[in-house]
Amino acid sequence: PHHNPTLLRPCGPVTKSPTQRGLERCRQLGWRAGVVEKWIPMGNRCHTCNRPSGGIRRDLFGCIDILVLDGQQGVLGLQVTTRSNISTRAKKAIGACGEDLAVWFECGNRFEVWGFGRPTPKNRRWSLIRIGINYDGTVFSQQEVGL
Repeated sequence: PHHNPTLLRPCGPVTKSPTQRGLERCRQLGWRAGVVEKWIPMGNRCHTCNRPSGGIRRDLFGCIDILVLDGQQGVLGLQVTTRSNISTRAKKAIGACGEDLAVWFECGNRFEVWGFGRPTPKNRRWSLIRIGINYDGTVFSQQEVGL
């Protein structure tokens, strides 16, 4: 198969992104949710599949991919990622996005980082780790859900 040098994977069917999985999970729970992460294409398109061959993802306030109305007070902002990157994303949200996140909390909103884990031979289902972050940057909840 043709390999796109920018994406470092063969062109063809792509598995769901963490953002797509997060949106799907929110809807399964009956929540209203929308993606606020933007893809900004840069460069040429792949001559085989016509997908953009490069670009960047820009999150709302640098750390929010999905906005969720889940029936609780305020809006839930989600940063979604893979299970292996969940700690890095939580630290980034607290550090690099701290000022924007502080205003987010002051407005009565909430923030969580969700990490999706691939199925394994032992557990053949996708898993989800949810980490809630408080106004002061401390983790207030961590739970794992089998999907």
